[in-house]
Amino acid sequence: ELARRAERAAAAAAEAGAGTASPADRPAPVLRGPVIFASGRYALVSSTLREKGEQDTRVLATGNAPVFEGNEVAFSFDVDADRATLLLESFRMATPDVSIVFEMELEGLSDAYAASVTVDWDRVESSEAFGAELGVYYGVASGAIEQGFEELRKSDAIRIETRGADANMEALLDKVHERLLGMLFRRVEPERIPADESAEEAPGGGGILDSLLGGIEDFREHPGGVAKATSLWSITARYERRETRMSGTTRIDMNHQAPVKRFVTMAANVGDLYRRFGDDPRTFRTVNLADAAYQQREIHVGVDGAILPEFDRYINSVSVTLRKRHQNGAQTVREVVLDRDTFTAANRDLRMIYGWNGDDDREAWLAYDYRTRWSFKGGGLHRTDWQTATTNMIDLYAPYRRSTVELIGDAERLRAQGVRAVSVVVSYDFFEGRRSEEVAVHDLDAVDGTSVELTLPHGVFAYDWEVTWIRRGAPPLTASGRDETGVIFVDELPAEGAAAAAGS
Repeated sequence: ELARRAERAAAAAAEAGAGTASPADRPAPVLRGPVIFASGRYALVSSTLREKGEQDTRVLATGNAPVFEGNEVAFSFDVDADRATLLLESFRMATPDVSIVFEMELEGLSDAYAASVTVDWDRVESSEAFGAELGVYYGVASGAIEQGFEELRKSDAIRIETRGADANMEALLDKVHERLLGMLFRRVEPERIPADESAEEAPGGGGILDSLLGGIEDFREHPGGVAKATSLWSITARYERRETRMSGTTRIDMNHQAPVKRFVTMAANVGDLYRRFGDDPRTFRTVNLADAAYQQREIHVGVDGAILPEFDRYINSVSVTLRKRHQNGAQTVREVVLDRDTFTAANRDLRMIYGWNGDDDREAWLAYDYRTRWSFKGGGLHRTDWQTATTNMIDLYAPYRRSTVELIGDAERLRAQGVRAVSVVVSYDFFEGRRSEEVAVHDLDAVDGTSVELTLPHGVFAYDWEVTWIRRGAPPLTASGRDETGVIFVDELPAEGAAAAAGS
């Protein structure tokens, strides 16, 4: 389906760019092949009519979207009885007001430009470009961040110098803004936002719901049924200003290709599910929970689509333990162990069951406790505390996140100091163990933009770094430190014998 949409979009673009040329003169669209997504997010959005015709729109579920062919997404969410009835009525409509938004992330290389960027951090920090109180933005407010960058350029806090022929300024600015976005802001997924903040609108303009609705509207208005363009901004997350502040100046050369990430949005209505499956009790079922037939409760274990590939790379196994304390004092304990083999053998249907045992309070009977235990390849264990839940689904999300530490340095400045190569080792805590990543750069022109990928537990941002400069005709210099900014400036060598380098 994506390939067909891409063909329609390419044909529409070719027709739009051909002007009044005859069909014979128009270049035929070329389909290069499938686009491989690096990662993705999904959101389920529903609207129902309340009393007095008021529309109630909500985000029902969010999570990581699968990126491999054949993967599936399972949605689990709670609604009250009234909304459940309205949602069912919506499904019965010819076009239900239930939409799924997919925001997929692409990776590639940027163009090289004969240009450089100088950032005066003292001016950036003292500027009111983003407002003193505006620390949070959503994708819908990306224009506010763009405006902030524009004001920083006008105030000379950010200076862009080009050399030679005129550069493609729009593409160059995108590259500059992406670098600054990663240095100034941290992207936060909705599941990581505290419950008391998730419903609030950010001072930067709108909240997650406004951001998603804007993405759906853009998608529907574009001919061909595909997203109108790739974007620097995620509409399924929010951006928070980093608490760490920097000082001095940074010079970034744009004369090399660098890895870049772009987001593309796709949306779809759930369609005629009820017409096709409304009579199938496995799909649509109405039950009376007070009936004795339902005094046995099934708790399903849902696995985030992004976890499955991690079994080949990071995860040995995941254990989920359920504990039900009955009202008569008895206790039921159930456990499932998940790895790639058991998940495949169970046909993705992992469940634990507990029954009724003197549980006269039916609402209290729904509550249970659970905890998880993660075993990682190469060492390391992560155990969660007991958590109380009432839903019939336990969703598993990886307890870590990918983070990138980027190296920034001026190749000419390094050569002037006699540097031939740079080695960087980044070490960090990984639950009960410790891990390290190393990168060696022999081509100094490739220093700026080289990155080190870390796998950090959620809520952990700090890491230890050690930089070694290999010099011509002189012994190596080494500096080390601890940081969480996501950047290491490698063109500022320490004085002989210094224990740490400044600038990061």
